[in-house]
Amino acid sequence: MTVDVILTWLFHTYIDIVLYVDLLTLGLAVTNILAGLVWLSIKAKSITMVNPRGVECKRLCTTLPEVARNELLW
Repeated sequence: MTVDVILTWLFHTYIDIVLYVDLLTLGLAVTNILAGLVWLSIKAKSITMVNPRGVECKRLCTTLPEVARNELLW
C-alpha cells in the first residue's frame, strides 16, 4: 500500500464519521425542539378552593414537644 492509498482511505473514513456525527447531532436537535414544544403545550390546571368535609380532629401525641405540635398543626 502506498501512502496515497492510506491517506485516501483515512480521508473517506473521516468523511463518513463526520456525516454520521452530523446526522446524530441533527436528530438530537430535532428531538430537543420537539420536547420543548411538548413542554410548551402543557397547561397548568386551575386551582379551585374546596371546603373540607368531615369532623375536625386535632389529636396529637401528648409526649411531643410544643415545637413539634405547633409544626404539625400549622
